[in-house]
Amino acid sequence: MDSVREIGLVFAGGGAKGAYQIGVWQALRMFGMETYITATSGTSIGAMNGCMYGYGNLEKAVEMWRHVSKEDILYVDKDEVRNIRERIRRGLPTLKGGRAGDIPYLPPAKNRISLFSRERLERMIRSVLTDPVLQQSPVKCYATCYGGKTQTARSFLLNNLPKENATRVLTATSAIPLVFSPVELGGEPCFDGGLGDNVPVRPLYELGYRNFIIVYLAQRDYVDKTAFPGSHFVEIIPSVSLGDFFSGTLNFNQEAIDGHKEQGFQDAVAIFSKYHNVGELFLGERGKEPLDTELKLKKYTKLLFGEAIKGIVKH
Repeated sequence: MDSVREIGLVFAGGGAKGAYQIGVWQALRMFGMETYITATSGTSIGAMNGCMYGYGNLEKAVEMWRHVSKEDILYVDKDEVRNIRERIRRGLPTLKGGRAGDIPYLPPAKNRISLFSRERLERMIRSVLTDPVLQQSPVKCYATCYGGKTQTARSFLLNNLPKENATRVLTATSAIPLVFSPVELGGEPCFDGGLGDNVPVRPLYELGYRNFIIVYLAQRDYVDKTAFPGSHFVEIIPSVSLGDFFSGTLNFNQEAIDGHKEQGFQDAVAIFSKYHNVGELFLGERGKEPLDTELKLKKYTKLLFGEAIKGIVKH
């Protein structure tokens, strides 16, 4: 594998804002760039989108996002709510003084508290996975979680994992504390990967990749490029804010999702349409030669981009 010439696709985490990345994927396909992307790395919803990218079924990904609802992700388990109330009630007597307005003490099991059940989320994840996962895919897909004991980001290769194991990894990387309970992976409770690395370039960099397309879901927390010497980046950043935690991350309103997807497409098109070929996106290590000098690429690039621009006008 020549990772210096291949591209790693990095998807940031951000809940419902992840629909933006599907729009970017649509642009990647329109510009014929999928063939150059041989690995993905993602956190939270970015890991899920990266996994779907590994299957190469854009239509299925679009369909999943078209039918996702708030109830699918933020499903309230009434029994769990009762358990939380009871645990808080039991914790109250441990307070010294017990004055009104004191913050209740929560027992050591507090990291198990969750407001929502992940039952429906797991069902949705299983619906897009094969068993084993991504066995025939030429794209390596990584998911980043946060280890509760080690307090570090942990990366998991999804390819060839049994379906149930991959489901656990993908639910772990989406386990926002208090929203969802952690998932045990290798004896360690794991949470949303955004706690440790919301834009996980590192797993692919350590594999030897030096060319990255990063798809952010916020206008902040950008990658420190100095941490990845010798690398080249194409960064796709939302031109308009996708919202905050409540108006964006947890907003699974279909109108908002459609808007994010369209914005991702338009933002990616605005970047890719500036270049005549993939090689112009990334310069070689010495900064002198384009990465791809294949005659086939040179022959068809102008035609491809010409058709793409026509498509933009019609879109």
